[in-house]
Amino acid sequence: MFHSFTVKFTFFFWATFFAIIIPLYILGNHYTKNALIEVEEEKIALITQTLKPTIALSLSFDQSIQLEAIINSLLKNDRIQQVKIITSSDKKIFSNKTFQKSKENLFSYKSSILDPFTHDEIATIEVLYINKHLLSYNFYLYKIIIILFLFFLSIFVVFYLLIRNDLDALKLIAETLKKYSFSKQNTSIIVNNASSELTTIANVANEMIINISQYLEKLETFNDDLKKQVAKKIQEKEEQEKVMLHQSRQAAMGEMLESIAHQWRQPLNNIGLASANLSMQHALGTFNEKEFEDKIDIISTNINFMSATIDDFRNFLNPNQKMDFFSPYKLIEETLKILDAQLKNKNISYNVHSKQTNIKFYGLENEIKQVLLVLLNNSQDALSEHNGGYIDIFIAQHDDVVSLKVCDNGGGIDKSIINQVFEPYFTTKFQSQGTGIGLYIAKNIIETKMKGSITVNNTQDGCCFTIILPAKNKDI
Repeated sequence: MFHSFTVKFTFFFWATFFAIIIPLYILGNHYTKNALIEVEEEKIALITQTLKPTIALSLSFDQSIQLEAIINSLLKNDRIQQVKIITSSDKKIFSNKTFQKSKENLFSYKSSILDPFTHDEIATIEVLYINKHLLSYNFYLYKIIIILFLFFLSIFVVFYLLIRNDLDALKLIAETLKKYSFSKQNTSIIVNNASSELTTIANVANEMIINISQYLEKLETFNDDLKKQVAKKIQEKEEQEKVMLHQSRQAAMGEMLESIAHQWRQPLNNIGLASANLSMQHALGTFNEKEFEDKIDIISTNINFMSATIDDFRNFLNPNQKMDFFSPYKLIEETLKILDAQLKNKNISYNVHSKQTNIKFYGLENEIKQVLLVLLNNSQDALSEHNGGYIDIFIAQHDDVVSLKVCDNGGGIDKSIINQVFEPYFTTKFQSQGTGIGLYIAKNIIETKMKGSITVNNTQDGCCFTIILPAKNKDI
């Protein structure tokens, strides 16, 4: 409703005027009018009381001519419009002159007339009269209100003319600031004949517009530079992650080769012993066909075992990047099969615990294998320092998420560094024994690619790594 200063000023000026005038008019009119009515009524009562004894005598002696003369004398008063006498026998004697005012403006005064001898009521006199003072008062009251209205109107007009330039200046400043845009040319605020305060505001607004334009221009340049720096940092981070991923794969490959070496050590030893035995029998001439076939079977069996081991490792490293549902039990079984020889060699036992048999993970199976391999190798390294121990793997499903826990009794992680284990290049091993990127890559795989989470916490005698993954397809 009040969108401009001019409208607000006009409204509140006249609202204040009427808020003052109307209560004054109502209160003044009420008290003054009652006072004038009482005064006029006292005058009529005094006139009537003076003539009542004469009227009583005229009525008592039935002197109608004298009574008419009395009534006519009353009507000579320019205030009295009608005189009416009603006797006790309901006989009406009245006379009146032509009404100068409407009956709505007439006032009535009634009084009883008593018999001068018996003091009984013999008639009632009613006088209708006008209150000239009240009429004059109303006229002058309206005149005063009109004069006050014209006076306030003059003040309003003069005041408005005095501040019109200031109002125009304020309107110009407001419209200019409202239309300000960095993308287009803005005009300066020029005010004429305005007050010094508004001229100062206009100058400050012009300076502010210039400063804002310069600031936004610098900000735009800064944003462009920032975008370039961010793009550069992102590129550097991607390249760094590629390097770390390559290092992680090399480390995983080294661990694979070590696992292959452990898997092949006993078969190669069996093949070597069988070959040496055959060579010795041949040299001594004690060659036996039955023993020859047995040794050949031993050699063949161990070669087949070694070939199967190669197939297991090749399948384990198969770069499958398709998101799908898969069984965690099969994944754990294949991973433990790779590490089985190493774990037994280091006197480490393992168990898989789960109360559910139909659990399914959703994600990249071989990426989870790499994460599980990292966690198992960490537990293996921790338990190696304690000459063995155990690893427990827990699988559970809760609503639409599944959890995979890898726990050991390797003594846990120092509280001062437990929050740093997922940082890149952070390792508790000697420089020659680890790169410190295994857990960083594992966290990146779980949180970025799988939209899951991985955390670590110490237990009473070791630590637990917990992986939370979606059990359903959630647009990963």
